[in-house]
Amino acid sequence: MKVIDFHTHLPLKQNSAEQAFTAYRKELDRSGTEKAVLLPLVRDRIGNKSIAQACRRDPRIIAFAALDPRSSSAVGELKRAVEKYGLQGVKLHPRLENFSVLSKPVLKVVQAAGRLGVPVLVCAFPDSALLSRGNTPVSFGALAEHCPETQIVLAHAGGHYVMDVLMMIKKHKNLHMDISFSLSYYAGSSVPQDIVYAVKSLRGERVFYGSDFPERGMEEAIGLARRLFEENNVEKETQQMVFFKNASYFLSKGRRLRWMPEV
Repeated sequence: MKVIDFHTHLPLKQNSAEQAFTAYRKELDRSGTEKAVLLPLVRDRIGNKSIAQACRRDPRIIAFAALDPRSSSAVGELKRAVEKYGLQGVKLHPRLENFSVLSKPVLKVVQAAGRLGVPVLVCAFPDSALLSRGNTPVSFGALAEHCPETQIVLAHAGGHYVMDVLMMIKKHKNLHMDISFSLSYYAGSSVPQDIVYAVKSLRGERVFYGSDFPERGMEEAIGLARRLFEENNVEKETQQMVFFKNASYFLSKGRRLRWMPEV
């Protein structure tokens, strides 16, 4: 079964960005991953231009932009990343960068992404840093409502709030989720079963597989997700949607994403 990994980062424990990209490509080779979405972080201190240049050397890598949405130049930086460098989305990390997804500067950036026709991936892992800023599934639903032209992917399926994220996705056609990290982080709890339930409830639509490499190895994460789906009798067609078809279609739409299936 083909795999597109919708949630990866560079292994920046390497000595240089070039070595990090080399290690990243080797991981793609080992895991047999068809394509992967690379999500640089602001704290990585690798500019969007450098990310774009490195990704052009390997067509398997689809890069999103990293930026601080609170910066006065954020909208211009996003426009440049998309139109000049060819990046295909933007990653926002309210947990690490300590902001509310409903603050005015963030709304401006997310709305700008919609005008540019690129998606926004938002970290939705519910640790204390995220929740202390009021970033809950209800907030993500409000974000989708304020930015109806923007396709928004909630990373990590919202962790143990996956059932609430499911309800937000059912209500807002421009919301999606990836299932990275949470399957392994919450192993032994009810959360993996809840994620399976959400996948089945959505009939596989608007759900993307992700590993969260290098936090989790690509091959390890693929194996874990496949075993969980098989053990819980997730239909083959649904698995193909989550592992490959959804991301392939979503990313191929280019700058005018209009994929909003009914749930």
